[in-house]
Amino acid sequence: MNTRLPLKGVVLKFILLIRAVFLVMLLSTTLISGAPLALADGISNMQMPNEVASLKDLLATVNKTHQGKILEVEMEQDDINGKKIWVYEVKLLTRSGKVYELVYDAITLDLVKTEN
Repeated sequence: MNTRLPLKGVVLKFILLIRAVFLVMLLSTTLISGAPLALADGISNMQMPNEVASLKDLLATVNKTHQGKILEVEMEQDDINGKKIWVYEVKLLTRSGKVYELVYDAITLDLVKTEN
């Protein structure tokens, strides 16, 4: 019985291996940060400012002022006081079981809005 894979089988296995490695790398960077970062739909069509605060700085800011588990972080443009600005939206689960959405200015990391 011939156990050698045809060339197509070898190439397919190689592609699957590369995909698996890429997925592991992607998941590990998400887990290291402590919270997933999601970009809002259509964000690739918009221009982001160069001076946006890092996710690491955002998480440090949130953890200084709020207790709980960060469930999700999104970045999008939002209308704050009649002005469109880039914001981080942070979903936070408190110890009491409530989920809050904290909205931070993506450049200054000022808390601009809180929603339940």
